Amino acid sequence: SLWDKMEHEFYHLQQGSSSVDEYIHTFTRMCLFAGDAVNTDTKKAQKFLKGLNQRIRELVGSHGPMSYADTVSRAQEVESCLIPLAPVPSYYHASQPSQTVA
Repeated sequence: SLWDKMEHEFYHLQQGSSSVDEYIHTFTRMCLFAGDAVNTDTKKAQKFLKGLNQRIRELVGSHGPMSYADTVSRAQEVESCLIPLAPVPSYYHASQPSQTVA
């Protein structure tokens, strides 16, 4: 049935290439099909954490057990620290006149 299919998708839900915010949105929507898997705040936090990408999961999980809201907030904070800096525009790399030392 459709319900069983959605429940299966929830159990295998991973962040993948999604941002944490996109994963939160999908996770929240899919919780409707989770039944007892997320019927407590602790279970919900653990399932959310399990689906995060490894690096984010490790950094969030290193803080020990947290509420679902704290887990979500921490995942957002961690992701914002891991986003690489934007590349420096090429005009900053323009050749500078060489200076000779006398």
